[in-house]
Amino acid sequence: MTVVTATELKNRLGQSLMTSMAEPVFIEKSGKVQNVLLSEKMYREMVERLEELEDLVWGTAAESAEKEGFVASEESKELLGL
Repeated sequence: MTVVTATELKNRLGQSLMTSMAEPVFIEKSGKVQNVLLSEKMYREMVERLEELEDLVWGTAAESAEKEGFVASEESKELLGL
């Protein structure tokens, strides 16, 4: 894990950009990590993984609701004659 101060980032941006191609670069300001520098590839991979996890959560919730007797909106409309 690479940690740089905001001042170091400003003074050595090129080096931090190169490092971020291989691993996240955590940026400290006032002694606390405030930001993270990621490569575009790493960012896209993280977004894709988060979307997969979100789909899994919603799918599991839908399965659970169905087991408890809830029905999908289309099935609800059919049951109501709409």
